[in-house]
Amino acid sequence: MRSAPSSPSSESNAAWRWPETAATLLLGSLLVFATLRLWSEWLHNPDLSHGLVTPLVFIVLLREILRDGLPRTTALEQGGGSAIGISLGGLAGWFFFVGANLYAAALEWTHSLVLGLLGLATGLFVWTTLNALAVFRRRRWPRWPMLVAGLLWILSAPIPPGTYTRLTQSLQSLIAAAVLSSLHFLGVAAERMGNVINLAHVSVGVEEACSGVRSLISCVFAALFLSAVSVRRPFSRAALVIAAAPLAVGMNFLRSLTLTLLANDGVNIEGFWHDVTGYAVLGLTTLLLFIFARALESRPPALVEKDLSSTVSEEARQSAVSSTGWALMITNALLVLTLGTWLLFAVKTRPLPSRAHVAVAPDINRLIPSSSPGWTVTTRNDLYQFSSELRTRFLAERSFTRIVRGAEQQITIYIAFWPAGQVPVSLVEAHTPDACWPGGGWIEDVRRHEHLVLRTSSHTLPSAEFRTFRLQGYPQNVWYWHLFDGQVIEQNGANSPRQLLSLAWHYGFRKDGDQYFVRISSNLPWEQIANEPVMREAVDHLKIIGL
Repeated sequence: MRSAPSSPSSESNAAWRWPETAATLLLGSLLVFATLRLWSEWLHNPDLSHGLVTPLVFIVLLREILRDGLPRTTALEQGGGSAIGISLGGLAGWFFFVGANLYAAALEWTHSLVLGLLGLATGLFVWTTLNALAVFRRRRWPRWPMLVAGLLWILSAPIPPGTYTRLTQSLQSLIAAAVLSSLHFLGVAAERMGNVINLAHVSVGVEEACSGVRSLISCVFAALFLSAVSVRRPFSRAALVIAAAPLAVGMNFLRSLTLTLLANDGVNIEGFWHDVTGYAVLGLTTLLLFIFARALESRPPALVEKDLSSTVSEEARQSAVSSTGWALMITNALLVLTLGTWLLFAVKTRPLPSRAHVAVAPDINRLIPSSSPGWTVTTRNDLYQFSSELRTRFLAERSFTRIVRGAEQQITIYIAFWPAGQVPVSLVEAHTPDACWPGGGWIEDVRRHEHLVLRTSSHTLPSAEFRTFRLQGYPQNVWYWHLFDGQVIEQNGANSPRQLLSLAWHYGFRKDGDQYFVRISSNLPWEQIANEPVMREAVDHLKIIGL
């Protein structure tokens, strides 16, 4: 008994089968790479702790997609138009991946902007590859779970620093104002200074960790996942996702209010109470979302497959199979190009041998005068708390204060040092006063961004960046310089991708130069402090490093 000869369509389909295996392996390689890069961030960044479950959630979504998918009796349902859309999505993913590698060369892979671009590229490739496989296999896979599978990788990556700062500051201000209003409603005496609430016997600060960003991102993550696996109607999915943000902000407000009331009653809210309430908010918001999802709708009956094979000619079927095959081929080519891009950057941007271990670090405390007649000198001894974020232990700051005709006069000098090979230029530029001070409640006058050439009686300093801030009516004029390899870098900070790439273009991707960051701040204008003996002595000391 002889077997029947295979049909032309079967032979054609078998000829195209290898791209499916290639796409699976290439996407898996990209996901492994993204997971390894993001893993440290998931472990150490509380805002992204939900990322630890992202690979598992992705597998669950894949199971959901495969279970709910129905065969397509004709590939004509998705032809050339789908191939174009899939190709554009893959090109966008490759574009963001190139951006991630460019910024990684300038900032290293640990920077939030780099990992954010990596998450965006990964999410796009997940969506495009799943769509290409669905078209290739002629399956009607559910579109929403495929989109969510990509979005969850994006939400598991850090938010770009500028966006994160603005979001955090907005939430901090919102939570602090709401807590203060509630305290007044409850009859508790309190006043607000920036993000700090002063009670009768204690002050409570609404820090970045308490802003609600963590619960907001985690809540949206959970809502998207539940919308893909627990509800089916578009209205129910939209209601679940839209409810996530206000629920997260509201629950975090209750947490902050609870901690403030506990502090007002004399309870030490640091440590145990702070962490327990944080985890409780995350758990409770997820539970409420799950209950809401279950209440919205139950799973509808399975769809009934329609047989349309008799209405499609064999010639049209062959043409459609070819179109769907090319969509997957293009996706594979872009995935190969993406992984090749990473390999190219890995080879071309290897850092030079670091001189950080052999360089003699200066005693930067000696660059700041330790005393001056008529001034009270205070040396700050807690700067070590910023060492991990700034990635240097060489930090020094002294403040000089005196009372003149009943008014306080203040000058503060701050210096940070990074040995050659320790950090790229862009990382130092990312921690300018206008990027960091607003988190402490300082309000910047954004109209006063200037480059100033400062002079003393004995020396003219290189052009300085000038900023002005105010906290509860207290002014602060700030002048600062960033020096790389003995040269002053004239930049307006590095809070935008364009500025970061500009730094990389001008100063290269290497890190082979010593770096200093010098900041002088005062409640007086420069003209009043320029010829003070303490300033003349400080400027003479700073000549050693290039100022």
